[in-house]
Amino acid sequence: MKFKLLPALSILSVIFFTDSTVDAQAKALRLVRGKKLVLSAAVRDGDDKIFMFKAREGQQLTIKLIGRDAAFSLSGGATDAEDIATETHSWAGKLPEPDEDGMYLLKVTSFYKVATFRLEILLQ
Repeated sequence: MKFKLLPALSILSVIFFTDSTVDAQAKALRLVRGKKLVLSAAVRDGDDKIFMFKAREGQQLTIKLIGRDAAFSLSGGATDAEDIATETHSWAGKLPEPDEDGMYLLKVTSFYKVATFRLEILLQ
């Protein structure tokens, strides 16, 4: 009886802790106003690369993704926040209100097995 219960508990623990590990997997970026940040990375299909950064409402942000098999989405950081940009290669505009911590989330998604990409981010 104990041995049949262990696999079920393992599956439940994976499901339960999946949402809490997203923040642990997010890479924090430090954007310096007026200085372009350039990142090169790769993302596998089914896995997302998540970056988080602090900024203020109304600041001008420009993001450009170079790579044909990937796209990014940008949100205000809160789990119920509406996306600012969805599955695109470039976005420029004034930032809307962030989450309560002043954080924004940038999520890069792959459309192929492994997508290499370059991100250029400029905050003004």
